[in-house]
Amino acid sequence: MIPKKLHYIWFGTKEKPEYFQTFLSSRKKHCPDYEIIERNEKNYNIRKNPYLYEQYLKKNYAFASDYARFDIIYQEGGIYLDTDIEILQSLDPLLDQKGFTGFQDIFYVGGSIFGAQKGNPILKDILNFYETRKSRIIITYSFEKILKKYGLKKNNNQIQKLGKFTVYPSEYFYPYAFFHSPKEMKITKNTYAIHHFNLNTTRCPKRLLIPTNWCFRILEKCYQFFNKKPHC
Repeated sequence: MIPKKLHYIWFGTKEKPEYFQTFLSSRKKHCPDYEIIERNEKNYNIRKNPYLYEQYLKKNYAFASDYARFDIIYQEGGIYLDTDIEILQSLDPLLDQKGFTGFQDIFYVGGSIFGAQKGNPILKDILNFYETRKSRIIITYSFEKILKKYGLKKNNNQIQKLGKFTVYPSEYFYPYAFFHSPKEMKITKNTYAIHHFNLNTTRCPKRLLIPTNWCFRILEKCYQFFNKKPHC
């Protein structure tokens, strides 16, 4: 069973944004008996991995946290949450499994909210992958690359049970995609959380957001067209 621990990471000296208190309150409201743990330079060893330390020294804190989040959950178990994750309902129904995550959109598995038991071997595989990294890498790529070894399919329409991890459709944790407007949010009875993407520009320069948005939407429409269920 996944322990009732909610981990988040805050590297650097900047003050937390105002929105964080709102999202923190949602965690306390819906998960009142969970331990909420902030990890930072004072209680986490930022030198334990070359990739992590290099990104930290360059103040690429989002990328430094990519390694740290997998390591923390591997070492302690629990659920990792980005600071801009809002909880909508109790996470208790997700605990009775070895690990879980969800598609961020029709293409990628997200790494902004996931959980696992201590010592989950999939997380160990991801950590090993980072041991050889010398350049920055987007977390969705590293997470998905390893999950594919365990049988992950590009299918955002159904729950995929991979033995050590369950991968949920995007409606569970990402009711709107990275390049969509919050106005396009689709919350269902299955939606446990919302990733608000408040920090998306830290990974994607503003000059790239508009063209990338259009490319994403075109690809999304193509995917939806070719994956339509035939009418009987």
